[in-house]
Amino acid sequence: MKLKRIKVIYLLLILIIFFFIPCYVILNEGIEKRLNLTSFQSSFINPPFQQKNIKLEKISSEFQKKKLYKKKIVIIGNSHGEDFFESLLLSNYLNLKYDFKFIHIIRISCLKESIIKKNNLCERTFNINKAKFKDSLKELYNADILLIKFRLNPNELNDLHNVISFIKKIKKTYIISTNPEFLISKNSFDKIKKNGLGNYSYLKKKLYVKSQIIDQFVIDYNQLPTNSEKILEEEFFKLKKTHIYEENLFLFNYSRDNNIKFFDLSDFFCDSIIKRCRILFQNNKIHKDDVGHLTSYGKKFLSNKLEENNFTGFLDQKN
Repeated sequence: MKLKRIKVIYLLLILIIFFFIPCYVILNEGIEKRLNLTSFQSSFINPPFQQKNIKLEKISSEFQKKKLYKKKIVIIGNSHGEDFFESLLLSNYLNLKYDFKFIHIIRISCLKESIIKKNNLCERTFNINKAKFKDSLKELYNADILLIKFRLNPNELNDLHNVISFIKKIKKTYIISTNPEFLISKNSFDKIKKNGLGNYSYLKKKLYVKSQIIDQFVIDYNQLPTNSEKILEEEFFKLKKTHIYEENLFLFNYSRDNNIKFFDLSDFFCDSIIKRCRILFQNNKIHKDDVGHLTSYGKKFLSNKLEENNFTGFLDQKN
């Protein structure tokens, strides 16, 4: 009995150490203080999660009043598909013409079986919501167009034909390219960097070497780049991950060979002629991480680009 009590006390102590103390540190901004970041640096490097501060403006009710038809567009994808979906929601213009819905599937390899069995087979058991997924399938069958938007790993490229061949029989299906991704560089812009890593604490060094080059600049200078933005964009271009180009080339060729419409987002982010990639929009960073996710400002940037580059023409084209 005494041994049991000791075990319980021991477990409680472990809980306090591994749960309550980190929570206390976070709530009291202990990490930021130890990193010695300014409020500007902290908010720029770690923008609020899923920045809903860029609020969706209310869509005009004219379509409801006149009962005009809005084409139903369903985006199917993982978290990268969700980024794209949220970019579409940020466009009043697009939302006046289309009704956008999203179906979350972690891996494209699960899609066919999930539809057949009416159950999201990619989700962990405790996350499965069969009723919600069945409602999503209703949206799928009611859609006018399905947009496929995933970040695919090399093995999943082999699953693509099997999945696309299946869903093409259900609805008209288009493919959206993968977002560019960028390597993290430890010394990518020595030409414009004044502060050496030796000036920083251990924690700050760890943050620095895992950060995008725009975050490294903000850590060094506590301001946005002015004269240095061109140099940073050129360096960012050099850090593009080559496998994403290869993946998009595969998607382009596959779409062409199988008579599927393909929309390439690559040129919105990077200009291959002048060899530069956009890093800022409205003085905030576009790319959230090194695996292709977007910040809220990045989603608004993409939303604007879709409007400017006739995405409606892509959606309204006739086969």
